[in-house]
Amino acid sequence: IGSALAAGPIDLRRLMVGALSQFPSDEATLNLIVVAWLDPAHEVRHDAAQALAARQDPDMIDAFRMALRSPEETLLTGAAEALAEFKIRDVVPDLVVLLKGDRRLGPPVTRRALFDALQRAYGQPVPIEVAGRRGTHHPKIAVVAHNAAIRPLRPGQTIVQRRLEFRTAIQEALIELTGQNFGFDAKAWMQWHNRQKPDAN
Repeated sequence: IGSALAAGPIDLRRLMVGALSQFPSDEATLNLIVVAWLDPAHEVRHDAAQALAARQDPDMIDAFRMALRSPEETLLTGAAEALAEFKIRDVVPDLVVLLKGDRRLGPPVTRRALFDALQRAYGQPVPIEVAGRRGTHHPKIAVVAHNAAIRPLRPGQTIVQRRLEFRTAIQEALIELTGQNFGFDAKAWMQWHNRQKPDAN
């Protein structure tokens, strides 16, 4: 499944996300998170976010919120799309800050730091037994491979970002999350958010 998610065509990747969603293991969650963050196809990211929505454990939500601080637009967009799919309403103020392309939430979080956080949350060794022999399995991020849809960063490599005046994907995430559409008017978004009940999550 991991190799197909890493290098297969879109239809195969979507099929593999569906297969991976059937496994409740931490390793499945780990890899679905990375697909939701980084797959270049919106459809595949959306399928992964839908598969994760039923899990909604605190570590997963924390990882997606942390990813909103990524300097990579693709990763930031994937995180926002997923949080909208999860209907996490208290993230609205963070998304409003990110509507303008030159705005950030705080100190940037690197891809390596995000992957390390995922490994700490979901990469604990698991005892296994195969053909009567006991061993230990170490969950890993299997969807990141060379020559893959989700490419790893080489040491020292940086991501060249296209400067955006407005982040349309963030606006679309806000619309999906709230059912409202205030365009890129940050003040209107915040006025709406502040009128909602505190328990509207």
